[in-house]
Amino acid sequence: MKNTYELALVLNGRLEDEAKNEALEKVQGYITRFHGTVTNVDDWGKKRFAYDIQKHSCPSRGIR
Repeated sequence: MKNTYELALVLNGRLEDEAKNEALEKVQGYITRFHGTVTNVDDWGKKRFAYDIQKHSCPSRGIR
């Protein structure tokens, strides 16, 4: 039986869609390279955080 993990990926909200998709594919590639599987991807869109991360308050994209 494999363990189940959840990953939240936070990207810069100013990235273009192509760059966001490339980053998402790169992370999925790392997961599969080390014998993991991605069972679900949820695109959360842009969400305002309660606090800034590196002076950005509106990052985007999620993977689960």
